[in-house]
Amino acid sequence: GVSNKHAEIRLLPPGEDGAPRLAVADTSSNGTGLEGAGPDAELVLLEKDVSTPLEDGAVIVLPMKVKSKGDQTQVRISV
Repeated sequence: GVSNKHAEIRLLPPGEDGAPRLAVADTSSNGTGLEGAGPDAELVLLEKDVSTPLEDGAVIVLPMKVKSKGDQTQVRISV
């Protein structure tokens, strides 16, 4: 399931254009997924405790692994 500290959204230093940037880091035991923007985007498992930059239109998926057939709930957060 989703824990109370499942993932962190972090503020990164501004890009070359000066715009703020965000990243997500998995802090869970069940994994956090990230689906890129666009119709051909794939869902990937994030590496634990590594800040992964977020692009506009990305979707964060919590949890990545579902433990039992009775608990198939995933939370999807659009960025």
